[in-house]
Amino acid sequence: MWSRPVMRHEGIAVLLFTVATLLFLNSASVARAQQSIPGADTAFSISLSPAQPAPGDKVTLTLSSPLYDVDQADITWRADGKTVLQGVGEKTVTVTAGALGEQTVVTVEIATDSVDTSVRTFVTSSALDILWESDSYVPPFYDGRALPSARSHARLQAIPYLPKSGGGFYSASELTYTWKENGATIVNLSGKGKSSATLPSPDLFGDYVVSVLATSPDRSVSGTSQVRIASVEPALVLYRDHPLFGMEYFDALSATTFINENEMTFAVVPYFVNTRSLTAARLTYAWQINGKVVPSDETRPDELTINAGSTGGIAQISLSLTDTQNLFLDARGGWAVTFAKGGGAGAGTGAPADIFHGNQ
Repeated sequence: MWSRPVMRHEGIAVLLFTVATLLFLNSASVARAQQSIPGADTAFSISLSPAQPAPGDKVTLTLSSPLYDVDQADITWRADGKTVLQGVGEKTVTVTAGALGEQTVVTVEIATDSVDTSVRTFVTSSALDILWESDSYVPPFYDGRALPSARSHARLQAIPYLPKSGGGFYSASELTYTWKENGATIVNLSGKGKSSATLPSPDLFGDYVVSVLATSPDRSVSGTSQVRIASVEPALVLYRDHPLFGMEYFDALSATTFINENEMTFAVVPYFVNTRSLTAARLTYAWQINGKVVPSDETRPDELTINAGSTGGIAQISLSLTDTQNLFLDARGGWAVTFAKGGGAGAGTGAPADIFHGNQ
């Protein structure tokens, strides 16, 4: 009499077991389906900052994915096979770039409920230097950089050190260069093998930032660098043009100078002036001695000869240099030169001499 209810309960139990089994199998098949989605196990990317590390740079690597929640994933980071970080949601790690051309293999292993995979990237140290100078004028044997002034040009040369995967470095001609001025690409200066660039100098007292990106043919490695270039006002430097030793470039005269003679020829060197202004004879030299205008020499307007006579004393020399075609050039200089009385030892009277003869 009780057999039918028992059978009914048993039937319900069998039905529930069957449904649970089907649900389990279905969920397992769904998980397997998620794992088998084409490209699902590679839907991860690693970004590097900086993207072009130099030797010794601290490089931050960040894991991301548009399909999976990496914050809930079990993540293991390895650098050259050595575990450097492990844990749930550890999506950021920092490694140190090796020596120039050295490559560090970084592998990240990701495990979630639906995928178990790994992603690999490389941290390759590279370098890119920029050498630059202006085409402005500097005297012979000058060791410093020629600085740009208004209406001159800046010449830049990129020196790349980008390693090849098989060893060695790419030659400059193999790389593609992207030159930028204040962030804007200079299209006509960019391209394959264009490792040098020439730009007009900034306006007077202005500046700009020039950057260059060099990229290997397969875009696997790159390097970048930037420089800030500012225009300066030409500097007037006074030297003695000694009758026996010639131009004394090794001894620039300071604002106050003692000369143990009563006659001397001086020459001014306009550092960083536009070379075209010099070669085209466009410069105007306006000399003064103790406030009196002294005509410049027609053949050597950059020189001034002073004869202090027998009285000696102080000659206040001033010079204004302008360019007939460059209104931005207006350089000025001043020097107090003390001549010995009678051309012998001693500092003279210490007061401005009554008579100085210039360029005579």
